Amino acid sequence: MKQKACIVLMAFVMTLFLGVLAPAPPAQAIETIEANGSVLEMVLTETGGVTLNLSGTSKYFKVWDKYANTLVRVSLPYDNILSFDVDGNALYFIVNIGGYTQVYQHDLATGMNQQITTSFTNKQEVQAAGGRVAWFDYGKSALYVRDMGTGAETVIEVPASSNVELSLTPDYIAYTAHNTAQSSVMLYSFATGQSTSIKAGAAIKSGIYMQGNGIVWVEGGGPINSETGYYSLMWGNYVGRAYNAAGQLITSKNASGETVVSRVAANQVYYHNIASGETKLITNNDVNNLQPTVWENYIAWAQTYNGVPEIMLLDMNTTTTTRLTNSDFNDVKPVIDHGCLTYITIRGINSDLYVEYLEASSAPVSEAIPVYINGVKLTTDQDAYIKNNRTMVPMRAIFEALGAEVQWNQIPRSVNGTKGEATVLLYIDQTTAYINGQAVTLDAAAEIVPATARTMVPLRFVGEALGCTMNWDEQARTVYVTY
Repeated sequence: MKQKACIVLMAFVMTLFLGVLAPAPPAQAIETIEANGSVLEMVLTETGGVTLNLSGTSKYFKVWDKYANTLVRVSLPYDNILSFDVDGNALYFIVNIGGYTQVYQHDLATGMNQQITTSFTNKQEVQAAGGRVAWFDYGKSALYVRDMGTGAETVIEVPASSNVELSLTPDYIAYTAHNTAQSSVMLYSFATGQSTSIKAGAAIKSGIYMQGNGIVWVEGGGPINSETGYYSLMWGNYVGRAYNAAGQLITSKNASGETVVSRVAANQVYYHNIASGETKLITNNDVNNLQPTVWENYIAWAQTYNGVPEIMLLDMNTTTTTRLTNSDFNDVKPVIDHGCLTYITIRGINSDLYVEYLEASSAPVSEAIPVYINGVKLTTDQDAYIKNNRTMVPMRAIFEALGAEVQWNQIPRSVNGTKGEATVLLYIDQTTAYINGQAVTLDAAAEIVPATARTMVPLRFVGEALGCTMNWDEQARTVYVTY
């Protein structure tokens, strides 16, 4: 995971303090990974990601393949899972066994399971990166980091603390430590073997997340979590009313003379750049800002609007902040990595999982799919690929190879194909197309690949509409078209 060193100008700070929102940054359209599910967490990988899901009191994993657009359940003999992370094909997770917990590894490629720990203690917050796996052991009040290649372990002692959180990269481990006197954000360097304090003070630090040189966390009243329901597991935070020692509600008068109830647990997002040593306040408001995540020049978090959390995205290169969601539902758990941003929308007892591609190069263009037409391989400057289980091919190349005439209409961005008496009409990014004037619904809409500016259309739809026969060779992953 690489992090660009960011030079943050004064305008960046002023923009954030004033709460200026900007138009959404250039990005691919938001897509649904899963609707009406029960996702608790997402970890993104180069090929997609892994989700932790809830079914009753049981938890289980699914693997999302962004290229094949599939979400497949992982078969495991464990269901009381507390936390997890992914490093390459290695899925690490902690299982609650009753009076203690253990760390396990599951190989996503082979399906093999391995128990990593053996002590009968309470372990939490497993993290994995760069061939290492880390966790916090409350029974021994220490962070354990194991090199999975050599088996060597690093033990980082932590003063007796509650709610220790950590985040791991190949070079560092960042963690929070709390006691009655203060709450600190600490950074341990594997190169020096030393821990340094990034930020101390009485305000509770939580939600720590690190990638490359960037570390984010929230600071304020701290998270308030409950195991009583799906919403509490996903959000479980609020801005509560403040009371004095006598149990009386604390109020004050605003400039208009109105009585205002004092509130607590208003968390703010902070950002620290390891390379420059700078720490910045990202938010400055009186609502909850929680669940921060960072990747390269982007920071995302969930911020309360009108009583419900919405997803915010900051581009540190342009110093603009965008509210990505705006609904009556609760949008939570943003994650950014590998050019993707995912988040979860809570809808009652279920949820929807969404993805947005922050960089065009991160959009799911899968492996090249060979296409043969009457035995001759179709050769173009843009390979065919699979999306939503449909083979996408360059518009002009496929129409002309099938002996059809093709016309591109800039307004309203549509494609007309004609062969004999057959006509085909497709609109970019729309799943409704037309064959001889009759509307049909597509599994994959026509789209434009930003890198090559090529218009891609679903092969089977076009081929069958023009009277062709389609055959898919699963073993060779090749399409054969005849007419």
